[in-house]
Amino acid sequence: MEVEKNAALPFLDVLVERKPDGTLGYLVYRKPTHTNRYLNAESHHHPVQKQGIINTLTHRARIISEPRHLVEELEHLRTALRANIERAIRGRHTPMEKRNINTVFSTVKKVGAAFSKTCNNDQLQGSGVYSIPCSCEKVYIGQTGRHINTRLKEHKSHLKNNNWKKSAVAEHRADAGHTVDLSEANMVVSERRF
Repeated sequence: MEVEKNAALPFLDVLVERKPDGTLGYLVYRKPTHTNRYLNAESHHHPVQKQGIINTLTHRARIISEPRHLVEELEHLRTALRANIERAIRGRHTPMEKRNINTVFSTVKKVGAAFSKTCNNDQLQGSGVYSIPCSCEKVYIGQTGRHINTRLKEHKSHLKNNNWKKSAVAEHRADAGHTVDLSEANMVVSERRF
């Protein structure tokens, strides 16, 4: 249990101060065991991850610290990050470099890239989970124990007849007036034993 000391109480990474006028002040809090060691600049992480550490620390300083503490916090970060760079320069001779291993970075694939953009009728002949995209970039995800094609035909009928009580796709189109193209439907997961 944390107990208030010197009119201040730590909560997660925020130190909440009680000011003499009764208002609260805030600044970044680090536990006494904090070492100021961050990701080694010579590590084989993607440069975006390394930059992300700096961005995250400075963003945290700006959203947590009051203006009277912000300059001090940013100076602390400059000092800590410089020390990390110095440690990396001094400790440059690592076993990884002796083996002459090159690091290759590739972009992270999005979940949607794992699924084909359009399906033929053979792919929709079975039960499972399917998706129907809308022109607003929202995606309806449905499931059926019957052939997905059968369920898509029902959606098509409900869209045509404005029967929004039986189809969330038809309801969305009725509410928002967006275009729904059922020919863009995809099978997400096929399940024979639904």
